[in-house]
Amino acid sequence: MQLASTQAITLSEDNIIQFRFAKMWGQEDIKQLLPLVLDKIADHQILEHVIGADREYLRFSYRGLYFMLQFESYSNACWIEAEDQFSQPGISTLYRQLLDSI
Repeated sequence: MQLASTQAITLSEDNIIQFRFAKMWGQEDIKQLLPLVLDKIADHQILEHVIGADREYLRFSYRGLYFMLQFESYSNACWIEAEDQFSQPGISTLYRQLLDSI
């Protein structure tokens, strides 16, 4: 699997980083999708990985702030959001790093 080459990463008005992949995927593909996102975030640390029936998420830290990488397989949705209000300002920095790495 590869990230889509056009507009694969976007930042929504409500400060959520959204990912679009080149192909449709299911929950069994998340293990392959994780490095496509996480390898682009230098110096991150995974804190927790939770697997649910149709959704998985990873809590991670980046530059002392906390974020959640979410995968929702039914809607083929993948996004990163700030875990709390203190981490919210770091979303734009994280977004720029992701854009610079593609």
